[in-house]
Amino acid sequence: MLAGCLAAAETEATEEVLFKGFPLRPWADLQGSDAAFEFHPLAALGTGGDSNPRQSPSGSNDTWAQGTVGLQARSLGSEGGDLVLGFELGRKLYAETSDRNATTYDGSIAGTWRGTTAQGQIAASWVRDDAPVRAFPESTLRDQQDASATTSVDFRRWRLSGDLSVVRTDYLESTPHFSDVDQDTLRAGASVEPALLGADRSLLGLRVGAGQTWRPDDASRSGGWDAAAEVHWRHVIAERSTLDLLAGGQLRVYQDATAGDVTNSDDQITAATVHAVLTWPWEEGSQVVLSIGQGLEDGTSANAATALDAMIEGRLRLADRWSATLLAARWRTEDSGAVSPAGREHLNGRRCRLASQYLLRQGLGLRAYGEYSAIDATVGDSWERWYAGIELAASL
Repeated sequence: MLAGCLAAAETEATEEVLFKGFPLRPWADLQGSDAAFEFHPLAALGTGGDSNPRQSPSGSNDTWAQGTVGLQARSLGSEGGDLVLGFELGRKLYAETSDRNATTYDGSIAGTWRGTTAQGQIAASWVRDDAPVRAFPESTLRDQQDASATTSVDFRRWRLSGDLSVVRTDYLESTPHFSDVDQDTLRAGASVEPALLGADRSLLGLRVGAGQTWRPDDASRSGGWDAAAEVHWRHVIAERSTLDLLAGGQLRVYQDATAGDVTNSDDQITAATVHAVLTWPWEEGSQVVLSIGQGLEDGTSANAATALDAMIEGRLRLADRWSATLLAARWRTEDSGAVSPAGREHLNGRRCRLASQYLLRQGLGLRAYGEYSAIDATVGDSWERWYAGIELAASL
């Protein structure tokens, strides 16, 4: 049946397929009989070492193996828009730490349209992974579904843009630091930004947003609503670089405060917000992005924490078939409420990831990578982790 519906295109694929963070040039295009979609089967095999599979305060070395299969479909023949669908299914196995074995998946759909003065996108995804809550050790399996819509309309001298989003997060396991419902959330949010347009893609705007967060009735945390307003300035530096600056304030109001519980004593929190992003794509295939930001996020206590983040990430094209990527980040959080008689928690985190990708031939690539991450806590548990692997990925 599949062979009757699909046929190899006469020309080779020209657009890259992003698979597990690896940009691959597909070997060929499989097209439906009506030539409305092209299809790209995907597969990857990898192995490596992990110094702390549980991301716990007391880690132990282990090795792992992982396999992933996937499929991407892209619409053809429309200059004004496109539709991309993707699905990946993976299985990861540890040699000794069998309780960290996990089956993960990632399904997504995104539709984009582009007009003379307007453009937009509607996207949705459903992901299962074993990522940790940033404020706590111990990785745990979670499901996350999200849907979003973004649009912008350009007028002669100004632009109006906006977005809507809904995100649901469901943790499937309990850990020593939280139950399987304490971190579950359902969040809906929206923002709008009118902006004056200048020369060379520069702009000056005001971004205003609001959101609502719901939590399960038996969770130790409260839901509530939040709002933010920021002035947005974008400036084009030279020919390629762009600097975005946002500054303003953020407010969180929780549904209620828990009487007699020092970990849930704040029902209203405000903070100044600052975000700066410098993007420098100095050549085709090479780019570096520097960012720093401050705002509110969930902390280790039942309420919010003030977070300060700094990050650099980049991609360097070393040759036609060879490239390298780098990510380095530092962050610090300070809880608004105490988690114990010891006082408020301060967390200092760091992460560094270096990877090298080599295209063996069209549609077949090899990647090696290493990563270090750690958290230093003043009240709770500190941990660190080294992680390295090698992976062979293929795209038809």
